[in-house]
This record gives sequence, C-alpha cells and structure tokens, in this order.
Amino acid sequence: MSIQLLQELHSEVRRLFIAGSALAAGDVRLDKLRPRLEALGEHAPVFHRLARLVEQLTEASGDEAPPKLLELGTLLHAVMYTQGKTDAAGEAVPIRTVDTSCYTGVSYRKLRAATEALTQKGPGRLEAIRTAYEEGVFRDIRTIVPAVSALDETNSEIAEYVTEYVVPALGEQALPVLKSQFDVQAGKGAVRRLQHIHRIAGMKEKTLYLQAMTEGSLEVRAAAIKLLGVYPECEAVLLEQSLDKKKEIRRAAYFALAELASGAAADRLYQAFLGKDRDNAIDPIQSCESKSLTERLVSFAEAQLPSLAQAEAAEQAIAALEAAAQCMDGKTHPQIADLWMRLLSEPAFAGKEADTLQREAARQLLAMGLPGTDRFLLALSEQRDRKWIAYSFQAAVRTLPPGEVYDRFAQAFKAKGKQQAAAKELLHAFYTLTEPAGWRAAGEAASYGTAYDGAASLGTASLGGAERALPAGPEWDSRWVHLFADINEEELVCRLASEPDDKVTSYLLKRWETAPQLMKPRTVSILGALLRQRCKDAPELIMRTFELTKAKQIYYLDDEKLALLAALPAAYAERVAQFAEALPYESLKQQVRELAERIKSQENKAVTY
Repeated sequence: MSIQLLQELHSEVRRLFIAGSALAAGDVRLDKLRPRLEALGEHAPVFHRLARLVEQLTEASGDEAPPKLLELGTLLHAVMYTQGKTDAAGEAVPIRTVDTSCYTGVSYRKLRAATEALTQKGPGRLEAIRTAYEEGVFRDIRTIVPAVSALDETNSEIAEYVTEYVVPALGEQALPVLKSQFDVQAGKGAVRRLQHIHRIAGMKEKTLYLQAMTEGSLEVRAAAIKLLGVYPECEAVLLEQSLDKKKEIRRAAYFALAELASGAAADRLYQAFLGKDRDNAIDPIQSCESKSLTERLVSFAEAQLPSLAQAEAAEQAIAALEAAAQCMDGKTHPQIADLWMRLLSEPAFAGKEADTLQREAARQLLAMGLPGTDRFLLALSEQRDRKWIAYSFQAAVRTLPPGEVYDRFAQAFKAKGKQQAAAKELLHAFYTLTEPAGWRAAGEAASYGTAYDGAASLGTASLGGAERALPAGPEWDSRWVHLFADINEEELVCRLASEPDDKVTSYLLKRWETAPQLMKPRTVSILGALLRQRCKDAPELIMRTFELTKAKQIYYLDDEKLALLAALPAAYAERVAQFAEALPYESLKQQVRELAERIKSQENKAVTY
C-alpha cells in the first residue's frame, strides 16, 4: 500500500519537475494524496513529513515553490530508494554481444525509412528497401534485427530481395541474430535463416543442422538435409534420410547425395531410380556429376532398346527410356551420345510410340554440340521422310558456312504434299534461331538514325539515356530473305532484311499497305526492316503510321515505337510535336514532346540515304 502511494506521489512530482513548480499552487492531484500520506504518518513519521511538504508546496507562491518542490523530491527519492530493491534476481551470466564494426552512422531519417519498410505493411516497401540497400544503409548495426526479422515476410518479392541482397550485406555480424531468431519448428522464414547461417558459419554449426534435420518442421528438415550434401562425413546420415517415410525428406536427401556424388550416394540414387521412387529421383540424378551413375543409366537404357521392337513390351520400355532421358538431360558423356545415335539410326526403333522419345534424343544430341553429334544430325536430314530435318538444319547452321546451309536446305522450305511437314519443322527451327523482331526494331531504328540524324549508333538503341546491345545471332546467306519473300514469310523477311535490296524493299512496302496500324506488332517489324533497307520512303511511312492511329487510343509507347520516332529526320519534328498534343496522357505527351525536340536539334546535320 505504501509503495503504491509513493509511486503515485513520484509520478506527480515528476510531472511538476517537467511542467514547472509554478503549477504546484493549489494542485488538485497533490491535495488528494495528502490525506492518505497523513494516515500513514501515524505509523511512520516520514510519511507525516511528506504530507507537510506536499501541503507547503501547494500553498507556496512565487519564489517559494521551487525550493519546496526540490525538498519534496529529494525526500521522496530517498524514501523510495530505501523501500525498493536494486539487485537483479538470478545468476549472473556473460552478455552475448554483436561486433559493432559495421556501424556507419547512418542518419535516422534513412534508418527509419528502411526499418519501417522491413517491419511494417503497405505499398512501396520493396522500392524503399532497394533504395536503402543501394545507399548502404544495411551496413549499419541497427538494421540487423529488423532485416533478419524480414526473412519471415509474407510478400514473396520482399522476402526474396531481403534473402538475396539485404541479409548478405549484413555480413558475419548477422549470425548471432540469425541464430537467436531461428525457430526449428517454423516455416519458410526459418529455412532462409538456416541457409544464411550455413552461408556464414559453414560446418561450424553442424550440430544446429543435425538438430534441424531431426527436430524441425518438414520444410526445415528438408532444407537442413540439402545443406549437408557438401560434407562427405555426413554421407551415412544422408543415406539414412533417403529411406524416410516422407517423400519430401527422401527427395531432399537425394539432392544432397547428388551433390555428394560419392560411390555410395550413386548406388542409392540408382536404387531409387529402379524402384518406386523414380519420379523423386530423376531431378537429383540429373544434377549429379557421378560418372559411374551416368554409365549405369546408359547401360540400363541400352538394355531397354530391344524391347522397343516388341509390341507387348514397347510401352514399358519407352516409359523407362523417357525417365532415363530426363536423368541424362544436360550431360555430354560420350556413351549418352552413342545411345541416342543408336536409337535414331536403327529402323526397328522407329515406331510411332517412340516418337516423343526420339525427339528428346535428337534434342539432347543437338544440345551437346559435339562434332560427332553434329555430323550425325546432319546425316539424318534425308532419312525417314526428313522427320529430323529441323535438328539437322540447326546442326548445319552451327557447323557449315552460310552458303552451304542455304544450298542444302533452301528447297525444303518450299516443299509441298508429304514433305510439307518437313517444311513446317524447318520454319519453326528458323524462327527459333532468329531473334524476335520486337526489341530488335528499336535497334534498327536507332542504327538507321545515323542516316536520318536519329539517335544511337549501329547495334544499340539509346532512348532517354538507356542503351541496350542487340543480341548476336547466326550469320545467314543473303539469299534467304529472297526465299522468304517468295513464300510470303513476312516476319522472317523482317528479321533478315539488312542491306538495301530493291526486291525486299518492294515486298516490305506492299506488306506495309496491309498493316499500317501502329498497334500491330508486325507493323513495327516492317518499319524497322525498311529502316535497315535505307528506304527513302521509310520516314514518311513511320510518320503516317503514327498519324493514322487514333491518338486517343494510345496509352503507352514502348521502346520499339519510340525508337521509330527517334529515327525521323529533323523535318518531321513539327509533325511529331503535333502528334504529341493529341495523346491522352500528359506524361506520354511530355515524353513525345522531348523526342520532338531531340529530332529538331538534328536539323543542322546532313541527311544521308
């Protein structure tokens, strides 16, 4: 009772110390406490003394109030000190500290923005975190706790950014916080913490990994098992975990064993492949670099080949071979190449049931890129009604001179009747090997801008200060573009049109007449190709395309379209400015106005065609 009263009095005295002793005169709160103090004073004179001081303070005026308040406060603190306890309960233990070498003295304004983005909800947080990271805010020790806490973030983008950039920027100083916040029974946040602990401490925290593997939640167990795959001494533990009842744990153990790639690990993976757990073992085996395991898979696959020619056994053999093919995808072992070349060579394996498997075999041979596999694929071009001609064509593009590629395959693009399927396969391959016309149009316009006093140099597109290099593709014989014009493959003509050519230009001009609408992607491709052709009508066609489009329906202009405008000569600056005024959004208007000014600034330069 007395302690509570002393605390109430202390609160009021502290209030007056802050507000000023002048407010003590007639203070109602102090007056309410005085009778209770007098009542206790009957048993302890010190309370009677406190009651008198309270009375004197509430009746004091002017210069009398400050010394009375000070006297009351001094006595009150002395009494409270004698009534309270100053020692802490429990046994004294050392305090764990964090290395403070990462303190950078970041201003509180920046620090607060970063920590609020990490700990609170709302829009714009990812951008705030990214800005803080770029400014080095997360080198400050005060960001460690909120940054590590953000590993539990439910927003996947923020969680991934914090995991990939922010926490690694904290360095080793984050380890104590990571360990203190690690909950073995938690979910994704705990997994991220465990991965960072391993990144910093490695095998020094082996005990923690083993604890997580045995006591953790399903996600934590699987993550801990995968971490142990780089430690040979953990082989026995991983082999044991690969027999677990839960498929998630077995799969994690398979990945760890694949990383280990020891003899025992290879044996266990192969055993899983042969058993009921094949589906879970395929991806780990694919990532395993064990040569012996690969050779055993090849032997297994070779043993299945004879069954392809037996109707009753073909279905089961194909399923087994397709699983083996998934395991061997991405590997360049010579025995794999021999296996797939045999599969594609022998007529006995040519049934329709094996078509998907054979296509996968051809794809893997092409991906290997070995001289022997490329020669084999080239030899397939005339076999089985040219079924594999697309793979032969891609191997030829990689290994033969451009002219020879054309001589070998050009006529197949014009095939009719039964050979039309081969022509479609070739067209698909050609599209695969040539870059899309989309972004390339920006580069074409920019490069043509050197002739029309435009923007950037050949090979790059520069708009608003940003440059992007155009990707390099295969070199093509100049006859291809004529062939595609003859068979009316418009997009391929646009992709391949480069040097000025009257036939190609004439074709493109006719195609533009059927597609002058700016919102169609093919229109951009055609105009970009005309720019590369140095067509003298290209600037007018570009401007007319924009003017024919209803400006009120244009809400956004991508890089390709802006690059077309940037390629216009100075004489078009006024028309571009007029086009800008018809656009619906002020930001878009301003963007095109600035482009018009850039075009106009080129008016003193000579125009070349």
